[in-house]
Amino acid sequence: MSRTPSAELAASIERRIVDGDLPGGAKLEPVRSAAQRLGLAPNTVAAAYRLLAERGLVKGRGRHGTIVESRPRPTLIPEPVVPDGMVDLAFGGPDPALLPDLGPVLAGLDGSSATYGDPAVNLDLEMAARAALAAEGVEGRYLAVTGGAVDGIERALGASLRPGDAVGLEDPGWYPIVDLVRAMGLVPVPVAVDGEGMLPDRLAQVMGRVSAVIVTPRAQSPTGAALTPERAAALAALLAARPEVLVIDDDHMGPLAGAPLAAVGPQLSTWIYVHSFSKSLGPDLRTAVVLGDDVTMDRLTSRQMVGPAWVSHILQRTVAELLRSPDVARRQVEAADAYTERRRLFHAAMESHGMTVVGTTGFNLWVPVDDEDAAVRSARDNGFVIRAGSPFRHQSGPGVRVTVSQITADEADGVARALAHPPRRRTSRAV
Repeated sequence: MSRTPSAELAASIERRIVDGDLPGGAKLEPVRSAAQRLGLAPNTVAAAYRLLAERGLVKGRGRHGTIVESRPRPTLIPEPVVPDGMVDLAFGGPDPALLPDLGPVLAGLDGSSATYGDPAVNLDLEMAARAALAAEGVEGRYLAVTGGAVDGIERALGASLRPGDAVGLEDPGWYPIVDLVRAMGLVPVPVAVDGEGMLPDRLAQVMGRVSAVIVTPRAQSPTGAALTPERAAALAALLAARPEVLVIDDDHMGPLAGAPLAAVGPQLSTWIYVHSFSKSLGPDLRTAVVLGDDVTMDRLTSRQMVGPAWVSHILQRTVAELLRSPDVARRQVEAADAYTERRRLFHAAMESHGMTVVGTTGFNLWVPVDDEDAAVRSARDNGFVIRAGSPFRHQSGPGVRVTVSQITADEADGVARALAHPPRRRTSRAV
């Protein structure tokens, strides 16, 4: 079926935006003059501009006309290069030695698989996940399975928001979420965090602007922050005054984070809780479960059904078997204890060198520094690769992210010593 003239014009303008011929901030030709030049009716041009606005590509500014929105490309920051012989404290993930062995579970699965018309959610996984989440105080009528935490977050945002809507995000926060929000035509609004998560007073300052808020209840990256029950209650009290705001809890690490769950959303009217198994059971499983309020879950699952429809039941059954395994449960406790001890080693080493660490949970911890480049360079000069904080932050102060999921006592002391004594900036002398 051929496109309408307005759709054709919108597509032509979009190609110019994508190609860079119309950069962010550029002003589109006024409706009447464009209509006269193109030989189209003014209503046709106006309809094309509306289509572009609905996609978040342009925005009407009244007497100032229609302006092309700035649409930053995804950050796509490459992982730091780790030369041979250097210690990688930048990768951000779990210790592979602490993940369960998938071989026996996969070998024990029968050959059956889901087919068209089968339920989207495997019953065994639903029962196992509901039992685990109920123990942490999260329950909901409907449960969905998505291809990881980011997939669940994207589906929740896409089901409830429109391009141009604003989303409150942690600052510093995980930059792929910022990329996701921008790619969806949404507007990221930074909200400062401390060691106990998002700050209520900073959230209060943006409450009138946002249509959604994403919080990480524990193991926040890059800081290692975790919400306390008091902080979660304070955030929920603010958000309760705006029941239309979607609140997303991104519980990407679960009980391995090293702190009890203090979720914000389940206390509210409009919420989604996303629990990923990638950090605890294996990154390649790419599986998460989602709970939420009835309306938002209906939107999310309805949209999922006209897309991929379901996540592979082979993956779902694998996760279900892992969750039900006593051996895996024992290994999870051991892993949680190991991660706790490694965080303790890093905190102790940093404290012994007079340095401050933000956060006490997860794989990654945040160290405030005066000069990120100098800190990264000092660590590298001493045999350690860490992450500069700049990709993670918006308005917050400088810092570095250190992955401690595999750190040893000697490595903790070595990187602490390097961060405590960064090289001085080189200054040019007057001739």
